[in-house]
Amino acid sequence: MSQRPLHTTRREFLTGGLTCLSSAAVLPFFLGNAARVSAGPEPLPRQKSASDRILVMVQLAGGNDGVNTVIPYEHDLYYKCRRRIAIAKKDVLPLENGLGLHPAARGLKELYDDGKLAIVQGVGYPNHSRNHFASTLIWQTGDPRLELRGGWLGRSLGLVARMIAADRPTRVYYVSMGGFDTHTRQAMRHWRLLAKFGNAMRSFVKRLKADRLLDRVLVVTFSEFGRRVQENAGGGTDHGEAAPMFLIGSKLHPGIHEKHPSLATLHRGALIPGCDFRRVYADILCRWLGMNPQKVLGPGFAPLRLIAA
Repeated sequence: MSQRPLHTTRREFLTGGLTCLSSAAVLPFFLGNAARVSAGPEPLPRQKSASDRILVMVQLAGGNDGVNTVIPYEHDLYYKCRRRIAIAKKDVLPLENGLGLHPAARGLKELYDDGKLAIVQGVGYPNHSRNHFASTLIWQTGDPRLELRGGWLGRSLGLVARMIAADRPTRVYYVSMGGFDTHTRQAMRHWRLLAKFGNAMRSFVKRLKADRLLDRVLVVTFSEFGRRVQENAGGGTDHGEAAPMFLIGSKLHPGIHEKHPSLATLHRGALIPGCDFRRVYADILCRWLGMNPQKVLGPGFAPLRLIAA
């Protein structure tokens, strides 16, 4: 296995305009706490083992338009609601069950075809906030009530300590890509964003495979909210609720998970979440980080079966 670090510069970590924040920077609460606790005092250099797990969280900041990312191209209502910004059927990259990816997201399609991509549809939380700051904070803390300011991993320090004692350090990275708040002139802006994002993910996976690190890395993407179904007068979309999440790695149950939200039954013009994001977190905690999700998230969030290892 290559002894090169996972990344040596922010530019190398993910190309294409994504910014990597180390644990020394301002991480989301759950990531920062986990990184600081896991790191502890500066450790002595040691040989990396195949069991070391790495979690990379990628935020598509601004509120990614999930409807034009994972496209319900066989639904007529999609085209009725988006006469100017809808993606033509002939251009959609087909996946399964009448769904396909935006044509700019060829990097994601390659990962999907290679069995390295899982898509969770309709993710959100009850009483969804459409405020950028508040909703981002909810995703970062895992608490829609915003009562647990220490974050959902911050509540599991004992578990993290036991993982360290068992020589199972977990390294966590947080990456943010902005620009997804597409209120106006969305078509070309979103095209460029998805091309940049998909190409960055594809390049990252290729680098990991070349370094024989891919089995150790799980990439999880989220956006603070999705967009409304109906396009607006400015050729864009306004703040919504549910949006898809992407998980990327070699230890996944790939493909599409959960149902696409209804385009007809909406909440204030937005897709209604059908999957609580804490169920995704629970699977990450349980099957990737080796933690008891109930001790972190509380009861009632059954892990989705996304991770195969």
